[in-house]
Amino acid sequence: MDGSKVTPRREFIRNVGLGVAAIATTAATARASAESIDAQTPEQDAWLKRITGKHRQVFDIVTANDGWGLAFAQNFITANMQAYDLKQSEITAVASIRHMAIALVLNDAMWSKYKLGQFFKINDNGTHAPATRNVFSHTHPGDIPIPGVGVAELMSHGAIVTACNMALTAMSGATAGAAGLPGAHAREEWIANLIPGVVIVPAGVVAVNRAQEYHCTYCWGG
Repeated sequence: MDGSKVTPRREFIRNVGLGVAAIATTAATARASAESIDAQTPEQDAWLKRITGKHRQVFDIVTANDGWGLAFAQNFITANMQAYDLKQSEITAVASIRHMAIALVLNDAMWSKYKLGQFFKINDNGTHAPATRNVFSHTHPGDIPIPGVGVAELMSHGAIVTACNMALTAMSGATAGAAGLPGAHAREEWIANLIPGVVIVPAGVVAVNRAQEYHCTYCWGG
C-alpha cells in the first residue's frame, strides 16, 4: 500500500484528533485566562468573583425611579427561573446603586436622621409625606410598584448590590447639615448603616464596567 495516500477513515480519525486537541487547548486557555484575572483582582473587586451564573446582567441604577431598577433586576431572576426552569445559581443579577439612588442602600435610621426623603424628594405612599424610612428595602405594601423587590429582598434572591463610594461621600456631605454633623463624620455613619450585604465599590461607573468585563449584559435602571 502507498503510505503517502490517506484513506477516508484515517483522515476522519486524524480530524477528530485535531478537533479534540483544539477543544482542549481552548479550554486550557480559558482556564488560564480566568485564573489570571482572579490573580490580578484587587481587594475592592473581590465581589466580582460572585458573578458565577451562566446568565449575567448588571442594572445601572442612578435614581430611585420609584423602585423600578430593583424590579428590573428581580424580574431578570424570576423570569429566567420560571420561563426557562433555571436554578437561582444559574443567574447573576448585579444592581449598581450610584449617584442620586444612593439612599436606597441605607437603613431606616439614616433616612430619618438625614431627612433623606425630603432631600431626594421621595414620599412615603403610606403617609404622603417625605419618607423617614427606606421605602425601597424591607418594603411595606404600596411602597413600590412590584411588592417584595426591595434591596434586602433582592439580595436574598441571590443578587449582588453595590454602592458607589463617590456617591456615599458626596451625598452624605450634602445632607450632613440636616443631622448637624460634619461631612466626614456623616460619611462614616452612612457606611456603618448600609443595609447588610451591600458592597461598597470605588465608583458606580467602575462597578458597571467591571461587571461587563465579567460578561454581564447591561440594563439601564433609571
